[in-house]
Amino acid sequence: MARGLFTAFSLTADGRSMVIDQGAYDHGVWAVPFDSARAGVFPESHRLARASSQTTGVISPDGARVLVRRTVPMLGMFDISPIIAFFIVWLLQHAVAGTLLRGFPIMFF
Repeated sequence: MARGLFTAFSLTADGRSMVIDQGAYDHGVWAVPFDSARAGVFPESHRLARASSQTTGVISPDGARVLVRRTVPMLGMFDISPIIAFFIVWLLQHAVAGTLLRGFPIMFF
């Protein structure tokens, strides 16, 4: 039996392997046989990914591949990923303007 706070899971078509999201601050994705997951055995040698933000693992139908995806956490009901992307682009513009375009006026909009 697999015990704990599970927020998501994925199972192969034949039911032999599964991925479990435990919903903790130390997120991880393991590739273990279903019997090991059911027994709560998750060895470090089978860990595919570790992160401090939400990490999701989805198994392909044939069980040959695992798609590991990390997401930017939301701030309440707001998704802050566009703000982060805008800030990164702004920093890159300043870096380019400061190194390659010395003496030229900087226009961002």
